[in-house]
Amino acid sequence: MTKSSPDSQTFSNQNALLRIALGANILAWVILVLTLVDFGGIIRQVIQAWPLNLPTNIFDQAAAWVSIFFKFFVDLFYFFALRGISQLIYLGMDLFYSRESSAAETDSPGGVEEA
Repeated sequence: MTKSSPDSQTFSNQNALLRIALGANILAWVILVLTLVDFGGIIRQVIQAWPLNLPTNIFDQAAAWVSIFFKFFVDLFYFFALRGISQLIYLGMDLFYSRESSAAETDSPGGVEEA
């Protein structure tokens, strides 16, 4: 059994991280598309029945509008959170592999011969 340095031991797999980041990206865009379709349908229904379905009280009207936009903003939060997770994974991999490659460059003598 060979010993390896603690720096070279990792608990993650590059392919698995790439699949997780790709899955987060795909899920984020699917959520965004479904959110926009749903929000467009809700706004279309509100516009078609504008004077009939709105409550007469100003506070009830505000509550109705907030409930419409709240779901939209929650879904946008999910979109941005998933995109952020994906970008953090990519950034972490870039930092890790750039550190690993720079450590490998400093370990090699670089062709310098001693006289």
